[in-house]
Amino acid sequence: MGNLMLKTVPAIILFLCASDIVHSRDYSAVALSQKTGAFGWGTDYATQREADRVAMEECRKHSSLPRDCRVEARFTHGCFAAAGGSRYTSIKTGKNAASAQREAIATCKKDSQGCRINQVTCTNVQRP
Repeated sequence: MGNLMLKTVPAIILFLCASDIVHSRDYSAVALSQKTGAFGWGTDYATQREADRVAMEECRKHSSLPRDCRVEARFTHGCFAAAGGSRYTSIKTGKNAASAQREAIATCKKDSQGCRINQVTCTNVQRP
């Protein structure tokens, strides 16, 4: 019995640590410049602050007006979609790619014409 415990306890500890590591990178963000339509994202980060920072850096890198970038969406365990049209870029999140795309297109069409999906990105762990 003692020998079994010596083998079992380390295995349980290893499993618990590994499962914590897998789920510790849950934070994602998308930043958008409404004036230029440029956006950037950061997915699967350990903190929301880190995800926000990466999203802002990426947006600023792609925007001709980097000061216009703002975090537009934050999410965990899901997806985001960006839909762009003649006058507007819509960033929406959802539990999966299809729901994020539907929401992004619907919102974009309220203020723009010719809306189409420009980007869809999901976290490593999506909601069922």
